[in-house]
Amino acid sequence: MTSSPGTDQRWNADRKLSFGQLVVGLVSLAVAVAGTYFAYVQVRDELNGSMSPTPRPVTTSALTSSADVARTPGRATGTDAPVYLDSLSPEKGEALVSELPRPLKDAAGYGHALAIACPSNSTGDAVREVSYALSRRYVSVNAVVRPYYEVESDRQSASHVTISVDTRQRDGTMTTRETGAQKSATMAEPQYLVADLEGGDVLTIRVQCSAPTGIIILTEARLSPAS
Repeated sequence: MTSSPGTDQRWNADRKLSFGQLVVGLVSLAVAVAGTYFAYVQVRDELNGSMSPTPRPVTTSALTSSADVARTPGRATGTDAPVYLDSLSPEKGEALVSELPRPLKDAAGYGHALAIACPSNSTGDAVREVSYALSRRYVSVNAVVRPYYEVESDRQSASHVTISVDTRQRDGTMTTRETGAQKSATMAEPQYLVADLEGGDVLTIRVQCSAPTGIIILTEARLSPAS
């Protein structure tokens, strides 16, 4: 059977079309495979990155500075612990330090008490002074001033507590500066007293009273060590 020229032309055209479609299909397949491969590589790398070990953060415990310990009531450790004044021996005026009156010995609020009897207010006895050696080891002192009067009529009498610091100079002389005072404490209203001791060699507590029948008591009197 002999084909006609028209039939041969249609067959050649169909064969060219099929070949072209095959080429296009192969190219599309190659592009799809390449795209799939690159997507696989990307996903693999991301998975590997997310599965890699993550270093744990290093944590450190909070440290309390010596300054904080010294300034915070009730918190003191090691060499930064405050020193209570009643644990030291006075350098001057030890005979003026008295015991707590009997009614106060077991009373609340009178821990670490330092009691100094009021002066008689007679000639030569208008002021009582008690001194302690510091050797520049402390930066501050704080206490609660609690006057005590046995005589009912004197219980509203004014009391005066002054703190001064002596600093030794290079030539050996001493300079004195007042660093704290409390002049309004009464039996009904104790008052807080704080004084700066920075660079001080000697601490002096000076007591004056309107009535000579009382005792000035410093409770929880403590020195904060220099850091």
